Amino acid sequence: MLRPQALAIFSRSTEPTPLRARWARTVRALVFVTCAASLAPTARANWSQQYSSPQQYSAEFSLVPDFDQRRDGIAGDGGMYCVPTAAVNWLAYIAHHGYPFIEPGDRTQQAWHAAGAYDDVTSLLIQMGLYMQTHPVDGTGGTAVPGIMQWLEDTGSSVFFTFNHTWMGSNTPNFDKIASWLNAGVPVMGVVGWYDDDGSTIVRNGGHIFSVVGVERSGNDRWLTFNDPADDNDLDTQSEPTMRTFAIGRQLRTVLGLPRLVDKVVDYGSGFIDGYITIRPLAGLATSQDRTLLQLIQPLRLSFDQEPPLVTIASPRGAPIVDVVSASSSPSAYLVTGAVPGVAPSTLWRFDLATREYVELAALDDGTAVESDRFGRLYVLDGRTIRCWEPDADDLLVEVASVTPPSPCSALAVDDVHDLLLALCDGSVRPFDLGSLDARTPLEIPAGVDLGGGASIAASAIDGTVFLTSESSPGVYRLDWLGNVEVIGRNLLSRPRDVSIGDGDCVYVVDGISQLTKAFRRDPQTNDWVEAASAPFAGLAVGRGLAVGRSRTNFDPALHTGPAFRNVLPPDVATAVPGDRGIPGLPARADISGVSPNPFNPSTTVWLEMPQTGTATLAVHDLSGKLVRTLWNGSLDAGRHPVAWDGRDADGTTVASGVYVVRLSTADGVSRSVKLTLSK
Repeated sequence: MLRPQALAIFSRSTEPTPLRARWARTVRALVFVTCAASLAPTARANWSQQYSSPQQYSAEFSLVPDFDQRRDGIAGDGGMYCVPTAAVNWLAYIAHHGYPFIEPGDRTQQAWHAAGAYDDVTSLLIQMGLYMQTHPVDGTGGTAVPGIMQWLEDTGSSVFFTFNHTWMGSNTPNFDKIASWLNAGVPVMGVVGWYDDDGSTIVRNGGHIFSVVGVERSGNDRWLTFNDPADDNDLDTQSEPTMRTFAIGRQLRTVLGLPRLVDKVVDYGSGFIDGYITIRPLAGLATSQDRTLLQLIQPLRLSFDQEPPLVTIASPRGAPIVDVVSASSSPSAYLVTGAVPGVAPSTLWRFDLATREYVELAALDDGTAVESDRFGRLYVLDGRTIRCWEPDADDLLVEVASVTPPSPCSALAVDDVHDLLLALCDGSVRPFDLGSLDARTPLEIPAGVDLGGGASIAASAIDGTVFLTSESSPGVYRLDWLGNVEVIGRNLLSRPRDVSIGDGDCVYVVDGISQLTKAFRRDPQTNDWVEAASAPFAGLAVGRGLAVGRSRTNFDPALHTGPAFRNVLPPDVATAVPGDRGIPGLPARADISGVSPNPFNPSTTVWLEMPQTGTATLAVHDLSGKLVRTLWNGSLDAGRHPVAWDGRDADGTTVASGVYVVRLSTADGVSRSVKLTLSK
């Protein structure tokens, strides 16, 4: 089904609108062309990180502007302007750290907070609010990312960044996911929902957004630091930058009909983390020619990033990497490796871009392609069968569907506009509904389209148009859903392969002879496709399987619109001490506050919280409800308590791999449950 909202997210117009005529500033074309190839850092690095393990780390951005959203001259005195303000905070920081030519321009935090800059900031916030369509009553909804992208496009900088907006849906945004982005040096805007909480179910009644500038974790203790755009009531002056730190409490609650572990921002009103927006310099993935190395391609970086433009990582087990794709909601990549005879079968993996670690996800029969959609699902072409995995409420991937097309397939792509998985099969492009893999009417490939060995497929993020190429093609074929064909790059490509589509339908393809990437864009004046030699990925020496990052959102108008998603000002936090971790006292109720690690092998630790001394029982059950083992049955003092499980049943026998439920019961009738996964 066509989703107009998804189409609007990345739509472009070549004609200036009155809004653009009013706000678009002069862009120096020479700077725009040359900056793609070499961006010189303009400021001292001020991102710091200490990382020991997934349970022990800290990361922090310093000197990020902290603009006040509430000010005279903005509709409603800026009460609904938290999203535009958080965005301008980060764009001002990014302009000073490697991108001086982008709006709002290169100034230090001190210069931005000077009295003479107040009117400039107010004008910028009004401008961003217009682009985001921020309403003085309803605030900003699903138009946040489209607004930022349009702002940057109108000022000549959209090609340098990708934006990802993750909402609460089938997956569960939380502190750990936000922290994974900050640990990778990626700016994040955090989203909290204000929730009515009855102790078991929470219901959203508004939300707020801020600039996340720090994360810290020590075991099961977590702290979030952010610049809150609503922490000053003076409408006529800019307050001093203030970073506020709050403890995070993990709780089991039912949200949108699913039981989940959700993260409460302790002492910050009724706020639970339920989304985030990331701003990332354009990056991509590929493999080496012999497929034994994963290539991380980073042609554009912030000034504190000291890595080279191309980083190589050995493949897991030395196995050949068959295909690779980026995740949209986390700094991760998913890859399929071929079988290593006598060692390992074909395998699906997750690669953490922050920690540079591989996690094995599933054994395959003969994996040849992998794709991801905007909702976090994964699709793998495994022999003749397409398999789909979906994250559950605990973000564990669960296989939910599979389909075997009537003819062999060679490549996969995802159409974000129509929410379809596309399979390139013999003589046709076969579309399937995301998740269910229900088949739709095939798109027949017209006669004369030459697809031989090494065929690849991609889809436009603007209109869902299909792009095809192979090493026997004269260029890249652009095939619309009416069967019309254009050839891009004719006489400019030799043995083209690995087509990938960036934001704004910038077409990237690898020339098979030179082994260099080439880029093509449609000329707005002639409507012809022309080579874009200054595009960020143009002219790079890469191996195989090129996958260029692009912006995505899992926004669903059926879930994420209405009064519950209005921006609502946070409670008065003026008494919070800047930098104070706000470590909570005794918990408000008995609960399971966390399980680490999870998944686990061979043992894990369950953390219990007791508001007062009392009797409690902690027991492990299988999914049928059968008791596996009682881990604790007796009195517990008030506070937090670790209880270990070694993966054995009551008889001391190691249990089988799978999902189990650990349940806490107390004498006063409290019952809490959390899923555990033993993965051998």
